Amino acid sequence: MSRKCLMYLIAVVPLFVASPGRAAPPDTKELEPLWKELAGEDAAKAYRAIWSFVASPEQSVPFLRKHLEPARGPDQKRLTSLLADLDSPKYQVREKALQELAKLGELAEPGLKRVLEGKPSLEVRQRVERLLEQLQGTIIAPDRLREIRAVEALEHIGTAEARRLLQDLAQGAPEARLTQEAKAAQQRLSTRTAAPR
Repeated sequence: MSRKCLMYLIAVVPLFVASPGRAAPPDTKELEPLWKELAGEDAAKAYRAIWSFVASPEQSVPFLRKHLEPARGPDQKRLTSLLADLDSPKYQVREKALQELAKLGELAEPGLKRVLEGKPSLEVRQRVERLLEQLQGTIIAPDRLREIRAVEALEHIGTAEARRLLQDLAQGAPEARLTQEAKAAQQRLSTRTAAPR
């Protein structure tokens, strides 16, 4: 199992383990600490935070709307420049480009794959392949983990307002994890709605 899959399981499996009925509805001032807990490494605390959001949809969905926005794609000129810099004769330029592309994470992946399709030099190919491997094995950053868990909360809430927010998030950059998670949540909600009772 890859490290990425393992971190995803840590993020979402607790949602399906314990009973949701134990979370008490939060009041408004409690939402901010819960938002912080969604980004934490403690899966049990994050699980309780998710269900606290679910327990109070009237407060939670507007709060999450203020804190979540559709993922933006990278600036294409900047991305093109960084990809070109991977073939720079200057070591410092190449290293800076690698670092910047790593920060972009999954947003850089389509561009990196296009470089490989263009039959680059052996050195560039090795750099790009190494970077893609690093991106696949990267531990999910706390902010990304929080977004995944917030989408899970919205899916469990499932109200019309929560669905509208998921729809908005699903319109983000296609390669972004947040966009993909929102689309998957929409699909699951749609399947549940369509299923005969």
